[in-house]
Amino acid sequence: SSAASDVYKRQPAQRLRSGAGMEKSLLRKHFLAVRRGITENDPQTSEALCRAVSLWLSDKYFRCIGFYAPFRGEPDIAPAVVAALSCGRAQSAALPVIDSAERSEMHYALWSPAGELRKNVYGIAEPGETAEVFPDVIFSPCVAFNRRGFRLGNGKGFFDRYLMLPQVRAAAPQTVAVGYEALLTDAFASEPHDVAFGWTATEKGVVKAL
Repeated sequence: SSAASDVYKRQPAQRLRSGAGMEKSLLRKHFLAVRRGITENDPQTSEALCRAVSLWLSDKYFRCIGFYAPFRGEPDIAPAVVAALSCGRAQSAALPVIDSAERSEMHYALWSPAGELRKNVYGIAEPGETAEVFPDVIFSPCVAFNRRGFRLGNGKGFFDRYLMLPQVRAAAPQTVAVGYEALLTDAFASEPHDVAFGWTATEKGVVKAL
């Protein structure tokens, strides 16, 4: 791995493991810096994560892949999604659309590489056409996460709230938490409203959550 990667991977998770009660705001600040550092300075790790997602998708078929437009250093997995579409491993793909920032409500709308995008209230790209679709696999970015599939997100709860909707629970999409190995930590405790994801994706591969 690159020298930049070594710097970021030496930082955090082990030293934070003993502080399970650490304020989530401090954890977010720390891991946001780690994530941004890797994304901006270690393209080898970013590309390895994208390849791992592509490999996981390569022997599956999904009607619709729900993923995300990268923001604030989130790993870009769009090339893996495009590859799955081009080789027939997925019929379509979709991105989140914010319905209410106040209530942390969102839905998914179809995305294509040539499709029109607009910026939402947070400055994140979302489809211009907003008709709702229901992905059968959902890739979600993380600020930090653990091997049990629990995520530390941005604190708004959009993904947890979406996954708890009755129609989404009935559809039971596969769920994949996406992040770098350096973002894995046991320093945060899951809460009753947190949803455990079924898989975790890092530069080392996509594995079932424990």
